[in-house]
Amino acid sequence: PRPGKILAAGRNFADHAAEMGSAASNEILTGFVKVASSLVGHNGAVIYPTFTRALDYEAEVAAVIGRRGRFIPVEDAESYVAGYTVFNDLSARSLKIAEGRMEREGDWFFDWLLGKWCDTFAAVGPYLVTRDEAGDPHQLEMSLRVNGVLRQHSSAGEMIFTIPEAIAFLSRFVTLEPGDILAMGTPGGVGDTTQTYLQPGDVVEAEIERLGKLVNRVSR
Repeated sequence: PRPGKILAAGRNFADHAAEMGSAASNEILTGFVKVASSLVGHNGAVIYPTFTRALDYEAEVAAVIGRRGRFIPVEDAESYVAGYTVFNDLSARSLKIAEGRMEREGDWFFDWLLGKWCDTFAAVGPYLVTRDEAGDPHQLEMSLRVNGVLRQHSSAGEMIFTIPEAIAFLSRFVTLEPGDILAMGTPGGVGDTTQTYLQPGDVVEAEIERLGKLVNRVSR
């Protein structure tokens, strides 16, 4: 329930990078960290925060680390994975931290990063599917629905960096430990592109082939 690290890949699908107005990198993985207190499970409530009107969703495949490792070779990286699960990387695309606060250079980055850390902004579940049961995680169909309406539909095969590549890269900087979660980025179709953000009462269903359907309701 409280893994040591939640590591996340950013801009790992070219169509999502394009819809957000940035270029995807084929050279270096863009990574960031979410905190353990942001976790919420299957059928858990996603808390709608008072400081944003831009709550967004991101369906992702996540790998759960099964054994400790540092400087892991890419060819051995898969053996460090215990299994896979569905991950919804919720985000506050913009924040209103204080009324009347003057905008400053760098606020866009600060707000984006802080908007990933909030309580219940890392939905995970419903299962941990072991490697032998999951098959090739890079071939799984991905989708996300809000109130039954399809918003995202893609394949994990569209990832720019594979899970072994991400493990090998990130383990150069931090020791990976059992229970650590590695979320591998989202495809296009997030709410920010059409300004169709999540609202209290919305039901979000992130589904990945062979891994199950993660369901969460947005609540105040």
